[in-house]
Amino acid sequence: RIFCVAPWVKLIIILQNPMERLIHHYMAARRQGLPKSFSLQKWIQKDLHLVQHYGLLNMTREFHGSPEEDVAWYEYTQATTGGPIGRSMYEIQLRQWFQAILAIGKKPADTVLLIRASDFRRQPAGYYRRILQFLGVNHTADVPTNLE
Repeated sequence: RIFCVAPWVKLIIILQNPMERLIHHYMAARRQGLPKSFSLQKWIQKDLHLVQHYGLLNMTREFHGSPEEDVAWYEYTQATTGGPIGRSMYEIQLRQWFQAILAIGKKPADTVLLIRASDFRRQPAGYYRRILQFLGVNHTADVPTNLE
């Protein structure tokens, strides 16, 4: 839908270590009202049940990247807003973005910039320049001092 409305859009995706992402997701869920009695372990177990129920842990080569996997992902996302395990399954989500980009005749490499959060934290100024270059913005300008 995004590409129908704004086909010129460029995506910057910052990927967090899946375990760190899971912990931050849990802390955010707690701040948003997840009961204190719902431990991290219970939360993970609930999502693991859903992921298994919808078949997302099918490890066969034929399943990986197949239309069946896409259906399983769709059904999982309809059953939940995204749990701790499912939301860390980056490959499925990225593949769907890349398929949508290819469907409108664009190259994913020209439309999506993937950055590891840990790399960005180690070299913020370098990634700031890289982001500006990706967006086509003058990247020779001074880097803000808080990124150096």
